[in-house]
Amino acid sequence: MDVDYYVTKFRRYAGVLMEEGREYTAGRDGGVFMEITHEFVDINPSLEEDLFTMPKIKEFWIRQKNR
Repeated sequence: MDVDYYVTKFRRYAGVLMEEGREYTAGRDGGVFMEITHEFVDINPSLEEDLFTMPKIKEFWIRQKNR
């Protein structure tokens, strides 16, 4: 199925033009089946530093049974 994405609204946040609304259409008739509108945009939020650290990997072994 073909799905098309159209930006319907733009708004300037902190000097940057960003999409504020979009529509998704599908099929031959092109009817809108989903519409998304952003009500709140947070520019440069403060984030915890550990959000960007790689998680520790636990080592494990997979063994195959002999038949």
